[in-house]
Amino acid sequence: MKANPTLHNDSQKRVALIDDEEIVLQSIKSFLELETDYTILTFQSPLVAIKALKQTPPDLVISDFLMPEMNGIEFLREIKKLFPEIPRILLTAYADKENAIKAINEIGLFHFLEKPWDNNQLMLIIQNSIATKDLKSHLQEKIRQLDEINRQKETLFQINNLLQKEISLAKRVHGKLLPPYKMNIDGTYIEVKYIPAFEIGGDFYDLYRLKNRNVLLTLADLTGHGIQAALCTALLKFSVSLYSEDNSTLDEILKNINDVLYRGLPSDIFAAVLLIGCDLQKRECQIINGGIPYPIFQKKNGQFSEQIIVSGLVPGMVSNIHFKPGKTLNIYYEKGDRLYLFTDGLSEIQDNDGKFFGEEKLIQIINQTKDTSLDKTLDIITQEALRFKGDNFTLDDLTLICLEFN
Repeated sequence: MKANPTLHNDSQKRVALIDDEEIVLQSIKSFLELETDYTILTFQSPLVAIKALKQTPPDLVISDFLMPEMNGIEFLREIKKLFPEIPRILLTAYADKENAIKAINEIGLFHFLEKPWDNNQLMLIIQNSIATKDLKSHLQEKIRQLDEINRQKETLFQINNLLQKEISLAKRVHGKLLPPYKMNIDGTYIEVKYIPAFEIGGDFYDLYRLKNRNVLLTLADLTGHGIQAALCTALLKFSVSLYSEDNSTLDEILKNINDVLYRGLPSDIFAAVLLIGCDLQKRECQIINGGIPYPIFQKKNGQFSEQIIVSGLVPGMVSNIHFKPGKTLNIYYEKGDRLYLFTDGLSEIQDNDGKFFGEEKLIQIINQTKDTSLDKTLDIITQEALRFKGDNFTLDDLTLICLEFN
């Protein structure tokens, strides 16, 4: 036996020829090397061929039927065990045709040829068998890729279900932390419009009944949305409630909020906060602001509404050593007056040209709806803001709160 010493190129196909007659091997080899760029491996011994092909897997095996060590069917059966996907072709004499036909079913022959063979027919069978093998390999790779995609989809589906459960839980937690959208406290009506950009928003508001008929209202705008916002909201609610019952001043409460947020939140998360303390007996409101847009005060008997210019540092950005709350501003109200509070998700709504809705337009609508009911007024404002936005996909939470003092 002599193996073909031709160097193998990975881009070429390897065809293994096994026949105990040297003249048959050289005849087929010479023809294939002349007509193709295949690498031809020749063997006169089936046993030697099996040992060699274990080290150098072929793309196609052509075997004679009558050989001394084992017949072609027995040999190709061993090849099938080693390489199930490799096409197998049997060369047989006319007398062995019946055995060759049986072998098609027994060992999955791709084809058989009777001796003497026709070179053109041999070439066609070889090309078809290799093309079929390549097609099967390609299909198997596509199936493998599809299986991998399906596994990834299943993993993503499971992750999505888990996230949806987490978001649903966070949404319930967030909802429990927010007061009702309509409240009546000793004749003071409070109405809220809250439109989160996502399933869970980053805006937060809260109301605390204090001693001596006093009320503390909190409006906050936290960075982020979703589960992150729900966790931050819980921390903010805790920080406000922790200090709202001990007769602390608004600047003390804001400073304590800053301390809790600075120590409890990551460095890239903070919260703009507005605090309003209302003394319902004195008809007086104290306001302190840490980054929320200026409130708008509307006098029932006045011609125009005005912004309450009150500002200060945003809590959570620096430690208490460096945090200095802004000044507290007092306003006095009468029956029928209204105080509007809102986050920048309202005033900074943009249209398709990048223009902002702005405080001036908001004040204009407030002035036009002075004699309109409270709930209707908030509906008009939010509808006008969303109409102004159009199909601009820029998203932010929108919170609008109005206190009507009666």
